[in-house]
Amino acid sequence: MANVSSAYGYMTLKGAWPLALITNLNTIASEIWAKCFYNIELDPFDHAGVQHECSAIFSGNGRWAFHSNMECLGTWTAEEIKEKPEHISIYNELMTGMHENGLTVEVSYSDEEGGCLILYRQDGILSSDGEMLVYQVTSEGHLKYNWENYMDVTGDADQYDSLVESLCEMLGLDNDESGMVGHWAAARTYPHYESYNGLDPDTQSEFKEVFRRIPDGGELERYLKFADTAEHLAGNGRINAPSGAELVDFYIANIAGFQEQDQDPSETGYMEFVAKRLVDECGYEADDHGA
Repeated sequence: MANVSSAYGYMTLKGAWPLALITNLNTIASEIWAKCFYNIELDPFDHAGVQHECSAIFSGNGRWAFHSNMECLGTWTAEEIKEKPEHISIYNELMTGMHENGLTVEVSYSDEEGGCLILYRQDGILSSDGEMLVYQVTSEGHLKYNWENYMDVTGDADQYDSLVESLCEMLGLDNDESGMVGHWAAARTYPHYESYNGLDPDTQSEFKEVFRRIPDGGELERYLKFADTAEHLAGNGRINAPSGAELVDFYIANIAGFQEQDQDPSETGYMEFVAKRLVDECGYEADDHGA
């Protein structure tokens, strides 16, 4: 069974949409899209869209990821229409009207799914080829799956606040006055975890080691940049980076060398420097693309 993602965004009518076609689109959305297994709940478009640009909020359940739903929306809608003959005429009118008049629907949304650590934003355009809806991606940006990006995309911080409180309790702190605990949690933990006990063992060990060894805010920032670079390299199959407490220990042992690097941590030179240290000092082997 596929994992289900959670999408949220808006759709905007583009072009001079006649009242009749707006009504048809609202009907297709409420009677077809909203009732599919992987549904799209779209607020009705206001008929004022005839006079000016009109947007409506939507949410949806993605089949692994919502972009798959959008790619399949034309086929799914056409198949569902066959089972609901009372809507065939308005569907055909909608497809013909959109195609002949160059009418489109701009789609902009964010999507997240925790099982495969998916978090991204996507923009696209729904048009008609005269018989079926066609979806074209216009822009897409994938984000690292952590609390920082999740909160930026969704605005949801409820469980995050609970997580920070739990972590502070583990350190014997009444609150996160310095902001360091929250900064680490935002960068290094996954969304939806709300307590220390919910974190995986490697993350727990990293947390305990970080706040035993790195009490300074500036040093924590440098460590987070290092950890992000190491994981990026490991994710690309270039190195087998240490994790948990070992990751912190490696950073501490190489702290002087990392601080001497004046490059932006996102630059290739810095990444190669970190990879070389991992290979040379940890004995890890790089593949053909490694340092």
